[in-house]
Amino acid sequence: MTYRYLDWLEKAQVARSYRAMFALATAIVSDNTAPKELRRGARRVVKTLEPVIDLPIASAAVLKKAHHFFSLLSVCLVNEVTKAGLQSSEGPARVEPEKEVPFTPIDLKDVLAKLAGLDNEAVGAGILSATAS
Repeated sequence: MTYRYLDWLEKAQVARSYRAMFALATAIVSDNTAPKELRRGARRVVKTLEPVIDLPIASAAVLKKAHHFFSLLSVCLVNEVTKAGLQSSEGPARVEPEKEVPFTPIDLKDVLAKLAGLDNEAVGAGILSATAS
């Protein structure tokens, strides 16, 4: 039973689409052995997304509300896993904030010079570039 919480927590950590969030919340709501607080949090997600989940587009306000409720559900899952004394496959059960992608500066003049050199080599080899026609 408690390993189900680990499975749910891992699914919550990788859920990036509202369909994935809805599917997880629906599974939690339908499990009568899950704690009331967890099912209540999942019910909020389901009730928020149910009217729009099959539509091609939904209002930003509805999606923001669903995302907020899903964040609260994730915290409840972390609490349940912590209470059970379990660890996720990546270490202690916790939801990590999204990591920032590092920025790599590019010297545009250098890139353009290299591209120009490649175009000159192609023309010299008899291959016409798209800009030469």
